[in-house]
Amino acid sequence: MDNYVTRSTIGYPSSSSTNPSTASTIAPKIQKKIFISDVDLESLEADPEIRKPIAEYNPNIRDDIRRYYILKKPCKPKDHKFPKTKFGKVMRQFFPNWFKDRKWLEYSITKDVAFCLCCYLFKNEYESRGDVVDAAFTKTGFRAWNKATERFRAHVGDVNSIHNKCFNKMLDFMNQSQSIRTSFDKKSKKEKSESRRRLSASVDVTRFLLKLGLSFRGHDESRSSSNRGIFLELLQWDLLRKHQAEQLEELLISGEVHTGRGFNQEHGLQRPVIHVLEFTGCECPNYTNRLLAKTLVDTIKKFDFAFMLHLMWKVLMMTNELSSSLQRMDQDIVNAMGFLALTKQRLQNMRDNEFESLMDDVSSFCDKHDIVIPEMNASYFPGKSKLKALDVTYSHHLRVEIFYVVIDLHLRELNNRFDVVSTDLLLGMASLNPVNSFGSFDKGKLMSFQLDSFIVYARGSDERFFNLKGISDLAKVLIKSDLHQTWPLVYLLIKLTLILPVATASVERAFSSMKYIKNELCNSIGDEFLNGCLVCYVERKIFANMILT
Repeated sequence: MDNYVTRSTIGYPSSSSTNPSTASTIAPKIQKKIFISDVDLESLEADPEIRKPIAEYNPNIRDDIRRYYILKKPCKPKDHKFPKTKFGKVMRQFFPNWFKDRKWLEYSITKDVAFCLCCYLFKNEYESRGDVVDAAFTKTGFRAWNKATERFRAHVGDVNSIHNKCFNKMLDFMNQSQSIRTSFDKKSKKEKSESRRRLSASVDVTRFLLKLGLSFRGHDESRSSSNRGIFLELLQWDLLRKHQAEQLEELLISGEVHTGRGFNQEHGLQRPVIHVLEFTGCECPNYTNRLLAKTLVDTIKKFDFAFMLHLMWKVLMMTNELSSSLQRMDQDIVNAMGFLALTKQRLQNMRDNEFESLMDDVSSFCDKHDIVIPEMNASYFPGKSKLKALDVTYSHHLRVEIFYVVIDLHLRELNNRFDVVSTDLLLGMASLNPVNSFGSFDKGKLMSFQLDSFIVYARGSDERFFNLKGISDLAKVLIKSDLHQTWPLVYLLIKLTLILPVATASVERAFSSMKYIKNELCNSIGDEFLNGCLVCYVERKIFANMILT
């Protein structure tokens, strides 16, 4: 952003002046999308003909520029000898009496023309919407003195004219008691905190939806609707979350809740989470959501939920290392396949040997959180009915029907996604890596024709193949030396090795992002809003690290 604008240093006038003054140049020549940001207000031109358009100033300081000119008042020179201009056979000139009852009218000495101050200050807000603004009083200046009063009335127009809208905005700026800042300062500390909390929640929800490429509006956003759209529904949840965070902070300060460490921290912080669900179960206007919240509270306080929570945490921690390594752009294929084999081995070892240790962790967790631990040798009852007992024990249910099933599902998914064929293909690509003089080359993993002669040549005396850092460097050397024509099949295989990860991952994600954001439910989204959503969604890592001030 600093490439386009500079930091603002804004001051305010100590007194108003009605005479035009001479000022030095404010900023270098304006270029496209470059705004004036560094401004000394005292150097701003009073003569309306010399002023720079409001649109050329940085949006962050435009209100300061407007407020300065309003406080300085329109340029109405006194004791000035207005020049005469010939209209037909009659000489005409600007009459100072025209200033009376026209607070917006001002005069340019340098060009002998009249301007409208309020339209100059606020016209760009209406021009951006496609409204037509009178250019004679904002750009070129008005000089038809023989038709002055008639043109003045036409410029002012009716109640809803652009001029009157701009004039009302100028009056609002003059009346600081009605400004948002003044209104906010009058609020109590509690009201200010509530306003900040709502604003912060709105920004958080907006950033979240942009990051995930989700739609904002719902089909029915009325209070009686059971689904008011993602933005309003998530905003209500976020406000409740922030309220609970404030309550938790008060409890921590008062000493009613202690954070502690490890499981003690979990034990101290569980009450606000349960309180949110209990609050939803009692206060939510939708009956289905209330029932769901009460069911979740009962489920969370059961041994099965704690067992599944610990199990999934351990399994996902193992697979997360593999997932992270596969998504790294600089990851070596051989190392990635090594992570795959290690993950399978760890999952299998967990299946065979770690059920008892998992049960110990879950039992300890339940003891600390006052969760009832069932008798493991007792018969298992699915649901609440005692008449539907199965011919299995509770321990058998946890081990065979949950523990084994979850781990087997992950192992099966890994085997399906990385079968023998795909694994051999990836390892074959890695065999072309020129690091350490093609140290990972394995002829049995690749096609044998042309490869023997190429590897012998590359390992020989040609220094261009020494100290290469990857397959991309190898491809560049083949092109520069025209050796890609000598070994065309080898070069083709190298190109496929370089293209395959991109063709199957990055490009696919970019194109799928457009389909994800502009879907059947959001098919009328505009191009400008679509571009903004795409940037936030595709570059969500950068977007997530942005800091709002």
